[in-house]
Amino acid sequence: MIKNIFKDEQIAELKSIIDSSRNVVLTCHKSPDGDAVGSTMGFCQVLKQMGKNARVAVPNTPPDNLRFLPQADTMLCADVAEEQELTRLFDEADLLLCMDYNDVKRIQSLTSYVEQSAAKKVLIDHHMYPKHFCDLEFSFPEMSSTCELAYRLVMAMNLEDKVGKLGASYFYMGLVTDTGNFAYNSSNPETFEIAAALLGYGIDKNGIYNRAFNTQKENSIRLQSYALQHSMKVKREYGVALITISQETLRRYYYTNGDTEGLVNVPLKIPEVFCSVFMREDES
Repeated sequence: MIKNIFKDEQIAELKSIIDSSRNVVLTCHKSPDGDAVGSTMGFCQVLKQMGKNARVAVPNTPPDNLRFLPQADTMLCADVAEEQELTRLFDEADLLLCMDYNDVKRIQSLTSYVEQSAAKKVLIDHHMYPKHFCDLEFSFPEMSSTCELAYRLVMAMNLEDKVGKLGASYFYMGLVTDTGNFAYNSSNPETFEIAAALLGYGIDKNGIYNRAFNTQKENSIRLQSYALQHSMKVKREYGVALITISQETLRRYYYTNGDTEGLVNVPLKIPEVFCSVFMREDES
């Protein structure tokens, strides 16, 4: 049995805000991962089914392995979008959903748009220590993912019929990627009940897993292989591993966002290593 973890007055306020809104913009953190993409795009599908004009805006383009589901190309990516289009989107918004980030600075290129917007702002997030920049907060660090939290909100508002197969696919993608296919952050039995509920929409569970986890570009594989061979340092006496990648190396392997995803976890397969650090030299 999935419990309702929200206060009745919070859900009532959220429903009232959504009902009175027409133009909704959903945002997430820089370098969007599966949970960021899944929670924004999943909730966006719910809002569209409610008749809302909803759009997802992200600070930069997500990696290819997270853009395989339908309508992924509707995300407005600030790193390639026209400034005029971004300005118009946020100027017309009467509701901003801030999903999967606890600090407005984590959205970087979109920070000023959110800060200057007169729209109502709602936080839906599972990271610790929120900075309290929204009008209404749903901050639950104990959740496995923001996707789990978002679907719980859908249930609390009795909107399960608005999710559909596509919305459930996005929610499931975020749930499975933020838990490493339920290898961590998933000790609560209710997390699996939510996964089961999402499967009930007829989603392609195996297809989502294969695209999210088992799809990687050749350049990404070569870059990670080079880093592991030439720049990984292991200090077994301290139980620590360090991987560094320079700008020169990134350029050599034609780096794009997401090419180093998961690299930091590889040294943790070494029995003596319990702490792994990855440092990448990004452009200033």
